[in-house]
Amino acid sequence: MPVPVPYARLRALALVSALPLLASACATLGTPFAFPGPGSITVGKTDKADLVAEFGRPTRVGYDDGSEKWAYAYYHYSAFGASTVKNLDVVFNSKGVVSSYTYESSDPGEIAKQLPAGAAGPGSRP
Repeated sequence: MPVPVPYARLRALALVSALPLLASACATLGTPFAFPGPGSITVGKTDKADLVAEFGRPTRVGYDDGSEKWAYAYYHYSAFGASTVKNLDVVFNSKGVVSSYTYESSDPGEIAKQLPAGAAGPGSRP
């Protein structure tokens, strides 16, 4: 016959088992990618093959006002540290050539590169 486990011991075991999950407390979606800068995509010239060579397969595909659209996305959320979000949305013309694109990032290093020298970072106050 099994020996009953005291409630306090069972609770302690549950807590110890949950600690690795709580410690990681993060979620990642998409695939990390580096955006070298505006020179890496040329409207009217860069095509789908160029994008696949530079960034790999898109995370999502769809349409924007009837034009084909690809999206590269990376989301890393952390309960205890900095979170990073990167989005690259690319719209193609009927020939599969880039007609427009947008890139956004919450990466502190990328934000710092675009701020004027000596400017305060995000969330700072005067």
